[in-house]
Amino acid sequence: MSKRTDRNGRSIGSALSGALLPDGGYIPSRTRSIHMNLEMLVAYTGSGRAAARTLGVAESTLRGWRHGTLPKGDRNAEIVSAARRAGAALDTKFIDAYTGQTELTIRALVAVSSDNRDRTLNPGRVIPLSTVRRALNLWLAGEDEKAGTMLARSMDTYYTAVEIDPYAPVEVTFR
Repeated sequence: MSKRTDRNGRSIGSALSGALLPDGGYIPSRTRSIHMNLEMLVAYTGSGRAAARTLGVAESTLRGWRHGTLPKGDRNAEIVSAARRAGAALDTKFIDAYTGQTELTIRALVAVSSDNRDRTLNPGRVIPLSTVRRALNLWLAGEDEKAGTMLARSMDTYYTAVEIDPYAPVEVTFR
């Protein structure tokens, strides 16, 4: 894998959440604290009881985690995944992307043949839906960089080789 694909993957992966979760607010992530991710899970599920059910733990256990007790083992990845699934269920964005109702679109500062400018790319027209689904499943699991890298590789294979400026904002949408 090239350095360009690595950089593109990081940029796309970090922008996916904005395209798939309800507008505004905090995005559950493995790099954030377990407590912040728990609060988003509670917000997305609507209550502590519903969040506890989602995780398969007692409500009192979840309450303890929210008040500072750390869970045994590394549960952050599980909490991120649960929060993203709950958030994605609140809006049709994720389902529409997963079923192919909408197509992946990327807006970024892009270099093509040394011509560097703001562009809108439409790789969703040519990337197979099965690949998009695998990337979305990685995103649900909290694997943003892997999801982005998969999409960047697919762009290299099915679309066109481009270089996304890693320091400029990237917007990913499904339309």
